[in-house]
Amino acid sequence: MTADSLAKNAANGDLAKLQADACNVFVVLSQCSVSGFLVPDGIENNKWNVFIAKSSPPNVSKTYAKQFQEDLSLFLRMRSEEIKPGGHMFFTLMGRGNPNPSGGWELLAESLCDLGLVKEADLDSFNIPQYTPYKEEASEIIQDEASFELIRLEVFEVDRDKKEDVNNNDFVLDKGKKFADSIRAITEHLLACHFGDAIIDTLFERLAMHQVDHPDPNDDKVVNIVVSMTKK
Repeated sequence: MTADSLAKNAANGDLAKLQADACNVFVVLSQCSVSGFLVPDGIENNKWNVFIAKSSPPNVSKTYAKQFQEDLSLFLRMRSEEIKPGGHMFFTLMGRGNPNPSGGWELLAESLCDLGLVKEADLDSFNIPQYTPYKEEASEIIQDEASFELIRLEVFEVDRDKKEDVNNNDFVLDKGKKFADSIRAITEHLLACHFGDAIIDTLFERLAMHQVDHPDPNDDKVVNIVVSMTKK
């Protein structure tokens, strides 16, 4: 299958040929396509949090995990319709290497509460549309969906920053700012749409300080799950 053949068949209205061509893909590479999704329904009781947190009711973690399982299964099923039998698929997921899935989201919720400008109802109705699975969790979903044979699944952890003296005040402050900037890159548009633009700069300044005051070693690492599979 080539781009020219796809364009030609589409222009000629040959849908059947287009679909047949689409099923002849032999190699697919996908990066972080299913880490983000719509916020699941049924977590309205996740008060004063923006994601799964230590204070979240038990149903919140279960609902997020169920939504991720449905989304990843759909992703695999759709890709299996495009790949010929024996074809290969490689993809990466943002993952986690510890039981706590919250990452820095609890600090973000705390920073929002600190502002004093955010209405409780607005905070309670905002949740992060993301989920990061365990290695075993991702493997189980792939095997249960059953479109692909799992060849290899590996976890890679990368340090966000090079190791430096944590007693160096400049390094600690810079690390807090880098952490806040990484969260801002992901969430700024979502937060501005929900809470308004006026709070953004102050919010992330506060988040940087919270990270300095309450550092979490788990926030120092980026975890990626890399998967290799073949179409059955």
